[in-house]
Amino acid sequence: MPRIILPDIAPELEEINITSPEHIRYVRNVLRLNEGAEIDVLDGKGGIFKGRIISIKRHSIRIRVLKRKQQEESGKWLVLIQPLLKGDKMDLVLQKCTELGISEIYPVVTERTIPRMTRKLPHWRRVVEEATKQSGRTVVPQIHEVSDILQVLKKFADIDCIKIAFHEKATGLLRSIDYTKVPHSIVYLTGPEGGLSEKEAAEAEASGFRIVSLGSNILRAETASIVSLALIKYHFGLM
Repeated sequence: MPRIILPDIAPELEEINITSPEHIRYVRNVLRLNEGAEIDVLDGKGGIFKGRIISIKRHSIRIRVLKRKQQEESGKWLVLIQPLLKGDKMDLVLQKCTELGISEIYPVVTERTIPRMTRKLPHWRRVVEEATKQSGRTVVPQIHEVSDILQVLKKFADIDCIKIAFHEKATGLLRSIDYTKVPHSIVYLTGPEGGLSEKEAAEAEASGFRIVSLGSNILRAETASIVSLALIKYHFGLM
């Protein structure tokens, strides 16, 4: 079923009126739908509005709502603390981690990140929206404003959850983390190009993060973020 994401749709709507040029182009030129076609409209929070297109005009598309339901995602709450990466490497991480089921992303600046600021937040949100549609998910991951890594680590210091930091100088592996039941939420941190500094690794450990290694191979920063999530899901039985 073709699908489109329109955040904050009122749940009681009987008809959806699309006026955004970007969404109109997507329906007409990408999905190539005509009047009478059925389409799923998602609110990005688990709400699914099954509808039928009743009018396609140059500046608007009207969709009659046939059925609505709320679909919660299975699995656990997965949070990535992601240092800023150069070029389109950040896009790759956001796309693949969305496909793998990430719930929330904190972009951060570290001592060794080369980008020190960015205006790409709207672009990143479009990336995760596209990945959400492609992967069949109904909930769009939340991306926060860019923050300093130490501020984000302190935010999680008093939160009761599994916290993992991957660091190239660690000796223990992910499989060394024991658990009696599958945790409700898992937060993980990987390093930038150049890795976490000793100060940042120490602050992560002080905030309750278990410092572990991804093994003997040196991975690119973007590869580490994606592989880490896959390993976390496998280790905690979330695949």
